[in-house]
Amino acid sequence: MLPVSCFALPPLPEQQRVAGSLDNIAARIAWRRSKAGVAEIELSAALRAAFDKIVTGAPRRRLGDVAPIVRRPVEIEANGIYSELGVRSFGRGLFKKPDLRGVELTWQKLFQIRRGDLVFSNIKAWEGAFAVAGPDDDGKVGSHRYLTCVVDNMIASPIFLCYFLQSPSGLSQVQAASPGSADRNRTLSQKKLAAIDVPVPSIEDQSWFDDLLRRVEVARAKLSDVGAELDHLIPSLMHQAFD
Repeated sequence: MLPVSCFALPPLPEQQRVAGSLDNIAARIAWRRSKAGVAEIELSAALRAAFDKIVTGAPRRRLGDVAPIVRRPVEIEANGIYSELGVRSFGRGLFKKPDLRGVELTWQKLFQIRRGDLVFSNIKAWEGAFAVAGPDDDGKVGSHRYLTCVVDNMIASPIFLCYFLQSPSGLSQVQAASPGSADRNRTLSQKKLAAIDVPVPSIEDQSWFDDLLRRVEVARAKLSDVGAELDHLIPSLMHQAFD
């Protein structure tokens, strides 16, 4: 008969004390999570209200007049190393892909991305796969499946335009510009992308909104940090209580 492993349990009052402490902490964590959720809702609502305020009565223009599509073909060298970017769906930004080696590229075409570009996935733009290229993205490349729009900074802000295009009103136009019956076949039309109607308030109002959006992102990052801390708290407490 195999030996049965066993361990000594603490006295029942101690077990009850530990369980009660963990229940109390779990309740406090749930309360903090609910507060974080409410804060996120309030941040989003305040941002939307500020956006609505500055676009009400603002002139409208074609996206192609404000941010035309610009392609920057990359001349591929056999010994070259190319840092490739991709775009996450649902407005989650750009991400770094594994580097590409020129010697391994055959039919692929690469195009350079510059800071401030509006970068669109031409097969997933309909579900929000587009973002503004930041400082760390400058000089990297995208495949032929990515479109870059260069914003005229005298007229518009890339951050402001991207926020509008991710809004229900803007995204519905991006979806209409991406015809097709199956998800994988909903390719973004360059002509229809350029024809999207965008609000263009004063550049001062757009800059003000950009600053507000940055502040909101800082607040969201803090809320996310709280969530990450809470995710590790219960396992840590369990370890301390029973190890």
